[in-house]
Amino acid sequence: ASLTLTEAQVELINSLPQDDIPAKLRCAICSKLAINAFRLPCCEQAICESCQSTLPASCPVCEHSPLSADDCKPHKALRTTIKVFLRTEEKKRESNRPKGAAPTPITPVDPSPVTAAAPAIPERPLSGEATQAGEDRQAPVGEPSAD
Repeated sequence: ASLTLTEAQVELINSLPQDDIPAKLRCAICSKLAINAFRLPCCEQAICESCQSTLPASCPVCEHSPLSADDCKPHKALRTTIKVFLRTEEKKRESNRPKGAAPTPITPVDPSPVTAAAPAIPERPLSGEATQAGEDRQAPVGEPSAD
């Protein structure tokens, strides 16, 4: 039931500004994302696995004592919510990534920029055509004057 993090998720978690982590998903002790959350038995606060493993004899949140790490039960609902939160954050990062980096999925799109670059060559003749079109426009203007 505990969350096994990928290297990318660990990197994502470490790079998340604290303000981007909703308060309800934070550990009541260290304020980081409550990975593999546990619930404190005394005050029902959520704490992360690393804080749970180093709990003192009295609760750091409400000062209740005695307190044992074994008394903390896994906070399953919060664990599920955090998994969804991480997936959402990963998707946000992935959707932002193609603009900056060029991973493999963008390779099929690469021919389009090459094609887009190709019209730069025809633009020169187009500008010449524009001049001709301008001359054509002047000719009809000249024709009514000739009448």
